[in-house]
Amino acid sequence: AGNRRYTFAELMMRAKGYPAPNFKESKDIKVVLHARWLHGNPDSDGNITYQAGSILGMSGPRLDFIPAELMAPGEISFTSDPQLGKAVITAGSWEEMCDRAITYFTMRKPTCLGSSSTYAQTMYNLFASPQFRAGKTASNETFKHLEIPEHPTRGVLNMLQDQVAPVLVSGYRPGEGVDKDCWPTPGVCSRVEELHAILGEEVPRATKYTAFAQGNGTYEEYVKELRGQLSQ
Repeated sequence: AGNRRYTFAELMMRAKGYPAPNFKESKDIKVVLHARWLHGNPDSDGNITYQAGSILGMSGPRLDFIPAELMAPGEISFTSDPQLGKAVITAGSWEEMCDRAITYFTMRKPTCLGSSSTYAQTMYNLFASPQFRAGKTASNETFKHLEIPEHPTRGVLNMLQDQVAPVLVSGYRPGEGVDKDCWPTPGVCSRVEELHAILGEEVPRATKYTAFAQGNGTYEEYVKELRGQLSQ
């Protein structure tokens, strides 16, 4: 924006010959937060254990106080920049900024195929911390006095991956999962043969139709029983 501290995009624009824009003071916006999105589990020492996965995008409702948001889809890289995306949050005061950050990290999250992380919940705890909101947290002690979540929040996608998918693939019991052979598979045929043998040994229950077919009952008795079954 013409200031001494340039961003990379502004450096490229100035190198191309484009002049710096003239910004006007905003009356309603007094605080701007540049939030980063990481996919990992922070600890009290500020270390983040990054989790593997593939980012599909963002989920959650649109928020009016987010003028800019970026999330790069694709596989999470451990060798390059671990930052997945960023968001700009605007507010009229520091207290309002903390409240809006809590709302943002609660309602909007990256959609990730893979392990979950505690990053969003840690950010929630940070902006909800009375010490942080009072400006008493040093930059090198961001997570030191926080309550770090032990486990990530589980959503519908986590339940599908961790509970439903294994049942679909492996079945409730060993050997009951997906069959790689074409239908009808040998496993299905063997179970059908077993079922035929079991049913062949069972004695069918006698009904009014059985008595009518054997000449031991009347047609009216059979129809009366049949109508009684239909009315149930």
